[in-house]
Amino acid sequence: DKREDHDADQYDCSPTAEKTIDDILKGSPGNDERRALIDNLLRQDPWKAAKNIKNYMGRHNIPQREVVDSTGLNQSHLSQHLNKGTPMKNQKRGLLYAWWAKKKDEVAAQFKIAQSGMGAEQVEEAAGVSPRARRNRFKWGPASQQILYDAYQHQRNPTKEEREELVKKCNRAECNQRGVSPSHANGLGSNLVTEVRVYNWFANRRK
Repeated sequence: DKREDHDADQYDCSPTAEKTIDDILKGSPGNDERRALIDNLLRQDPWKAAKNIKNYMGRHNIPQREVVDSTGLNQSHLSQHLNKGTPMKNQKRGLLYAWWAKKKDEVAAQFKIAQSGMGAEQVEEAAGVSPRARRNRFKWGPASQQILYDAYQHQRNPTKEEREELVKKCNRAECNQRGVSPSHANGLGSNLVTEVRVYNWFANRRK
């Protein structure tokens, strides 16, 4: 581990992150298990962990900006680490793994809570997602975008009923992408596709 961190020191010239693992994990239960996961990941191949995190972010439409806001990591360096395996110091990798460990628990909690019938915003609040993260999280996923692009080829200005049908299709696709039942779509939280978001997508597309 020391040799690996020494090698990373030689190549990692990005600014030092001021946050700590405690800053990221504070105020949430289950941190003993998360710390064990972080320690285990720090002993593993960094490139393997980076690919797993990148795949998870893609599956859940999580933008890199959310990771940067939570960890204080440099976005350019984070992107290079996730996409190319660029070396990253253990201290920074620890922050990335802490964010991932907490995020996985939050997302799992969201879909579990959604089974109770709560609305999307209430689901995220109950799962402990911060208000700032809830505001910044929505991002169109590839599956939803393809559905909207296909619909746009046939109808550039869909009716409200057609938009509502597209909402159902998009949320079904987003749930399938995550491997969860479409009946628990409110577990998507801030990534839940709504009729207003579909309306705005078409309006922006027509400009």
